Amino acid sequence: FVSFVRAYKEHQCNYIFQLDKLDLGGVAMAMGLLKLPRMPELKGVAITGFQPDRVDVSTLKYKDKVREKARLIRIKNAEKAAEEEEGKYETRQERVGKMRKESWSKSNRLVKKTEKRDKLERFISRSQARATGVSPPMSDFSDEEEDLQSDTRLLKKLRQGRISRGEFDEGFGGDGSD
Repeated sequence: FVSFVRAYKEHQCNYIFQLDKLDLGGVAMAMGLLKLPRMPELKGVAITGFQPDRVDVSTLKYKDKVREKARLIRIKNAEKAAEEEEGKYETRQERVGKMRKESWSKSNRLVKKTEKRDKLERFISRSQARATGVSPPMSDFSDEEEDLQSDTRLLKKLRQGRISRGEFDEGFGGDGSD
């Protein structure tokens, strides 16, 4: 169901495949869903025609005894964790506050700012080095990376027709034979 809804929403022919005109309740019933999954595509969408079953899936047992035993252990561990978690925080706001001190967008902006600052510092040091005639420090690029970049530039010039094959071979270090 999730894959179907996402494919329907992201289809290139969105003039034909319009998610808001699709009977999602009917599709869910046709697929035999017991309940609708939580997914961002369904937020704010009114779904009609779907009757969720009142089956508690946590009470369904496995036929295989090993899997059933593992399921019971998992349920017991989840209950213990829920009890421990319940006593930790007094309110939901405290729990959410502990989980995230800073919003994602703010932390992402901070990372981008430091990246921009580093890039600007590298640019300034290279431009100053060019102006003074002193080569830039080798900490930014290794010799192999510089060779690869110069070879790539030569190849690009050859493809654009700005240099001849002989000039390319000379700059690349080849002997001119294929």
